[in-house]
Amino acid sequence: MLIKGFALVASRKRLFMLGMVVVAASMGVLTQLGPWGVWTATLAVTVTLFLLMLRLSQLAAARYHPALLFVRAEPPSFASPVNLAPVFTAAAFVILCGGIVAENVGDIVNGDELWLMDAATAGLGMLAVAVHLYVALGSFGVRLYPEGIHDRQPFGSLFVPWEALAVPRAALPRDTQQVILYLAHPELVRKRGLRGGDPHLLSAAGINAEFLARAIHEYANRADLRPAIGSEAALAQFQAIPQVADLTNGA
Repeated sequence: MLIKGFALVASRKRLFMLGMVVVAASMGVLTQLGPWGVWTATLAVTVTLFLLMLRLSQLAAARYHPALLFVRAEPPSFASPVNLAPVFTAAAFVILCGGIVAENVGDIVNGDELWLMDAATAGLGMLAVAVHLYVALGSFGVRLYPEGIHDRQPFGSLFVPWEALAVPRAALPRDTQQVILYLAHPELVRKRGLRGGDPHLLSAAGINAEFLARAIHEYANRADLRPAIGSEAALAQFQAIPQVADLTNGA
C-alpha cells in the first residue's frame, strides 16, 4: 500500500506539490484570521503534516527504489524514476515555512515594530521553499544516452562516455543509493557545476541500484545496442533479460 502511494505521488509530483502549497497557504491564512480555537487546531495540523512529510521522506529514501527506466524521446534516452525523498522534504518545508511567512506578513501588516526582522525572516523562508521546490521538481537523476551516462544533480552534473568504462565489469551496486563505476579512462569523464566527489560513484537515489548497474553493464559491453537507447523496443529488449526481468517483476 505504501509503495503504491509512493508510485502515485511520483507520477503526479507537480500536482502533489501544488496541493501542498495550497494547504500551506490556507493554513497560514487561518492562523492569521481565525479565532483562537482555529489557530490552535491549525498549528496542530501544521506540526503533524510537517512531521508526516519528514517521515515519508525517510521511508521513500529507504524503501522506494523501483526497478524502472522510462523512455524519453527528446533527446533519446532512458531516464531514472523520480527520487521521492526530496519531494516529501520540500513538502515539509512548504508546510512549515507557509505558517512562518504568514505570521511574519501578519506582523508587518499590523505595524509590528520589528517589521524589518519579520521581513527578513519571511524572505529567508520563501528562499528556503524556492530552493527545496527546485530540488524536488527539477529533472534530476541518471539518464542513459547513446553517447553515455549523464547524472544531473541540482547544482552539478557528471557525464561518463561509454568508452570511459572498463569492460567486461563496468558497474556494480555499492548499496541501495549508489552504483560503482569501473573506469578504464577516467580522463574522459566530464563534470559541470558544483559537482565534487568520486567520479567512480553514481547516484542511484530513487532507482533500484542493481537494476541501474545491470543497464550500465549491458550497454557498456554492447556497443551495437547503444544507438537504440531511447526507444521502447530497446527498453523492452533490456527488460526481457531474465535477471533484469526478475528485478522488474519484484519492483
